[in-house]
Amino acid sequence: MDLSKIQKLKEILEEIKLKGVLNGVLLSDREGTLILDNLSIDFDKSLCSSMCATVFESATEVGRKSGEQKLVKIITEIGDQSVIILGCDEKRFLTLFANFESKLNVLFDEIQDEIKKIVLLYEYD
Repeated sequence: MDLSKIQKLKEILEEIKLKGVLNGVLLSDREGTLILDNLSIDFDKSLCSSMCATVFESATEVGRKSGEQKLVKIITEIGDQSVIILGCDEKRFLTLFANFESKLNVLFDEIQDEIKKIVLLYEYD
């Protein structure tokens, strides 16, 4: 991945983090590979990315089997934070780490614009 794309992705992830007052964001591919993150929590982010990919793919399959169109988001609470998994495109997804100070309503209203920016960066891959 070229440096300009990495820098643009960093800016997008930071914008998402700031808008939602989040602990951080992971960008991963649907195979579970961590692409980039801005999460300051100290834990195995690659393992987390892999586990979130498994959850995302499982939920997507449940949606397909039940006749639903598209998975919108998965939200779970772990301790004092919420983990939200959002699909970007057919190959990538975001994992958001929120806490009680996060502004999820504001973020959910504006997140699609940020996701479109990510999708456009990968348009010709």
